[in-house]
Amino acid sequence: MENNTEKIQDSKDLSILLILWRNITAIIIATIIGLGVGVGVALLKGTTSYTVTKRVMFVAKYSDAGNTAGNDMVLAKLYLPNAVDKIESPLFIHDANEIYKTYNIYNTSQGATPISASAVYSSFGDKSLIFSISYTDVSAEIAANKLKAVIVSAQNNLKKPEVTVAKDATIREVENRVTIKKNTNHAKFILLFTFLGFVVGVVSVLVKRTLDNTVKDKFELEDITGVPFLAAIEDLQEVENKKNKKKKHKGKDKK
Repeated sequence: MENNTEKIQDSKDLSILLILWRNITAIIIATIIGLGVGVGVALLKGTTSYTVTKRVMFVAKYSDAGNTAGNDMVLAKLYLPNAVDKIESPLFIHDANEIYKTYNIYNTSQGATPISASAVYSSFGDKSLIFSISYTDVSAEIAANKLKAVIVSAQNNLKKPEVTVAKDATIREVENRVTIKKNTNHAKFILLFTFLGFVVGVVSVLVKRTLDNTVKDKFELEDITGVPFLAAIEDLQEVENKKNKKKKHKGKDKK
């Protein structure tokens, strides 16, 4: 008996995948519970934000009046990366906040927040002077007004270029419309807690298996002993219980 117990304890023949497969129902239940918790947390703690984007074009001119428009375009392309970086600089953002304060919706007593450089995002390509500027906030209207202030600040401050050969630089809006994108972090909570539920299910199954010394079925017995399974002697109490159940069913059928 002691030898059999040691074999059960020391058996490594059963693969982890097989153990997990035999307990797949418990793992699925734990994953579903995690999913439910994730949905609840997402509804209670999830946030929604809006990203407003507008396309603009960067323009720069040489100080020498004899230069052609082609040269102006070359200058603009060279100066564009520097100009985009400046849009998010403290000076430009400070001026953008001063402009934003003149809008009617800006009211600090009602919880309005100032423009943040971290909420400004600009993206541009190497072959075009047209690029996009975005601003993200809790409201599409607020984000649109803050983006407008950022653009006006850039138009005012870029007129003082650091490039000595340039006499003028600015950005121009190439279209009136803005693109609004709704962002939520609900999926993050749902995926996180669903994954945690799955992990808890897997860990629970493995821990339970480690602490359990009993043999579950004939396949596990064959894995442990290495001997083919031929027959099993049922527990006498279980046999008696089955007989009693059959007698009860027969009595009901007669009635």
